[in-house]
Amino acid sequence: MLKRISIIARKDSLSEAEFLRSWHGQHVELVRQVPGICGYVQNAVVSGNLDNQPTIDGIAEMWFESEDTLNKALGSVEWQSVVADGRTFLARSQNFIVNEVIAIPPAQ
Repeated sequence: MLKRISIIARKDSLSEAEFLRSWHGQHVELVRQVPGICGYVQNAVVSGNLDNQPTIDGIAEMWFESEDTLNKALGSVEWQSVVADGRTFLARSQNFIVNEVIAIPPAQ
């Protein structure tokens, strides 16, 4: 299982509420349409920005079964819609592809 992690920051022109409305609303519906995504989690930052560091507003996580599935998803027309939508509310995004190892599973 591969995961794509995105560290994101909203446009300066948007309030936190406007950013969250965009990210938690239509953006989720667009991500839902991307073929091959096994899971999607949005983590809104509520605290923890360090002094003299760029502010981030969220961390997104997307799971894929394989590298092939990931590549097909990121090359899809549906993904292009996700990217275009993100440009309407994101100032920047830094993305990583990682292998997830669950050392201690979350309590249910």
